[in-house]
Amino acid sequence: EATEVPETTIEATAEVRADNRVPDVVGLQLDAVQSQLEELGLAVVVNEEASDEVEAGYIISQDIEEDTVIEDGMTITLTVSSGVQTVKVTDVTNQKADNAISALEAQGFRTSKEYEYSDTVTEGNVVKTNPTAGSDAVKGETIVVYISQGPEDTTVEVPKLLGLTKAQAKKELEKAGLKLDTNSGDSFVYSDTYEAGQIVSQSYSEGSKVDKGTAISVTYSNGPTPSY
Repeated sequence: EATEVPETTIEATAEVRADNRVPDVVGLQLDAVQSQLEELGLAVVVNEEASDEVEAGYIISQDIEEDTVIEDGMTITLTVSSGVQTVKVTDVTNQKADNAISALEAQGFRTSKEYEYSDTVTEGNVVKTNPTAGSDAVKGETIVVYISQGPEDTTVEVPKLLGLTKAQAKKELEKAGLKLDTNSGDSFVYSDTYEAGQIVSQSYSEGSKVDKGTAISVTYSNGPTPSY
């Protein structure tokens, strides 16, 4: 007579730890719970995933539901946050501002504009960005785009010095970002128009453009031409 073979199923043959159940670890720090899960007899597999909402190192999800009875050889997969997703800022230096801004916004960044003088970058093109090209930045972060205004105009207008004294001329020139040339000594001529000590001529005429810091030479009146 044939011996009846008992039904064999996974449930019947697996050794079930009825006292051990899978805990809910979502929202907890991986470092704080991994060893505890392994002590319960679970093999732990960790997958990382960028998240804007869950802090790096914390568990986003688990693939086995809470209260599931733990069986020998059971593996639990935990999805853990690697933090917010970062993107390398593309290099847009020397590009036209509109093209550069479009490229950065296509990466998921916001942008704002600043302007600065540059001797090397064409006016209207990008000098630099902040954060800098190649650095890691979070999507949605604002990238400041610095746009060239071209070379800075460092020229200033020469003020009228005729009729002024030496002290008055120094003051006027300092206000304009210029200085009085004192290297060659004071020069005097007779003048029937200007009183002694007043300036009768200047090396750069009133309103002419010169670089900041230029030294302006003047000639002073020695008073009226003497009559002999």
